[in-house]
Order: sequence, then C-alpha cells, then structure tokens
Amino acid sequence: GSGSPGYRPVDLSLAATDRNVRLASHDVKTASVMERGNGWLPMDAFIAQGGHEIVLALMSVAAGDRHFHECVPAGLGALRIATLHPAARAATTSVSVVTPGNTSLSAADVLLEIAARAAGAQDAEAAIDALQVICQLVAPPPALAAKDASAVAQKKERTRVSMTPKKPSRRGSAVGGTANAYVSRVEAFGGVEETAFDKLLKPGRASLREAGGLRALLSMLTKGSKKLISPHDDAARALCCNALLAMARDPAIAQTLR
Repeated sequence: GSGSPGYRPVDLSLAATDRNVRLASHDVKTASVMERGNGWLPMDAFIAQGGHEIVLALMSVAAGDRHFHECVPAGLGALRIATLHPAARAATTSVSVVTPGNTSLSAADVLLEIAARAAGAQDAEAAIDALQVICQLVAPPPALAAKDASAVAQKKERTRVSMTPKKPSRRGSAVGGTANAYVSRVEAFGGVEETAFDKLLKPGRASLREAGGLRALLSMLTKGSKKLISPHDDAARALCCNALLAMARDPAIAQTLR
C-alpha cells in the first residue's frame, strides 16, 4: 500500500533464455526493436568492455582444454543473445582473437571449430548453439527476413512499373537503357535484388567464407558426417542450410557453390 515499486523475480534459467532468444528472433516487434539497437545499456557496456572478444578467446582455449570446457556453453549462450544486436554482431564479425600459439582467429574460425568438435563428441547443445551464432552472423532474424525481402519486392515492382512506357516513343531507347541497367544490377547480385540486410551482413558472410565455412557447413550435411542424435541432427542440418542459403545471396559465394 505504500505505492513503492515492487520487485519481480527474473528467470535466468536456460529454458527462459531460450524463450527470450527465440522471441527476439521470431517475433517481428521484438526483433525490430533489437535490430534498431538503441538504448540497451548492458549490450553497449558488453561491447565497450570487449566482452565479445573475451568470450571468443575463452572459447578458443576451452575447445581443447578440460579445465575450461564449461566456458563453451556459457560463451555460446552470451553470443546467441549478443549477435541479435547489430552493433555486437558487427563487433563479433570483425574481431580477431590471438591464441596462445600466437595464431589470429576470427569469430567464424572459433565457432566452426567448436561446432565441428561438438558434433564429433555428440554434444548436440554446443553444436547447435555454435551453428545458431554462425547463422546470426550471416542471416537476418527469421522474423525480419520475410519483411526485408517483401520491401525489396515492392521496391522492385514500383521500379518496374515506373520504367514501363505507356506507348512506344522516341524515348523508348532511354527507357530500355534504364531497364537494362536495372537488370544488370539485379544479375550482379546473384539474380536477386540486394536487401538492406545483405549489405549489413556482407562482412560476416565474407569472414565465414574465408574461414572455410562453405566446406565445413557442407561437410556437416554429407552422408559421411557423424550425425547427432535425433531430433538434434535435423536442427543442426537446418541451421547449416540456413547459413548456406544466406551466404548464397552474395554473388561471389553463389558462384563458388555452383
């Protein structure tokens, strides 16, 4: 009755984290707020303090060290949340981690190594979490992917209509020239119009390609690869496919896949 604000317990369990991460990627309103990336102080502090780099450095050591093994699921959980934020996603994509052997690794290098090791050890949770983070570095949140594609389709339709002459005229050659230029732009991007997300995620796709991501992801889909226990195997294969489909929107990567 005093009118003072009460305190509400916060559920920090793994199940609650999974629900929140899914909401942030599959709910349009929540995903849109996350993608704007404004005013989330904990994430700003995480980036400013180099949290993404520290997490990746710990995981790069933990992948082959029994003393640091627990760092992997905790680190992957942190990155699953962080890479839904545009600034943290960009920071994670561009970071370079120096290992004890003085080797420089990208985030893609670390994540692919963890995914491969975890799959080989039948650690489904770590393998799927690593693949989920990889997907978030190269693909838009599922809730916004369709919206982004729809916006481009509408823009394309408006451009097509505006370029269609009402009747043949002396201006026909000029209109045809504009249309040909537009077609060239579309064909230059693998036959599809480049979206805003394609521009934002291009560095992540390039980094994953340089880390041997195409071969690694495809190898997880081949018959000879060691399968995870069902239904985890289906989830891992779906994430590999999602990452490959997202990367294939880059024309250079699409050419390589052909």
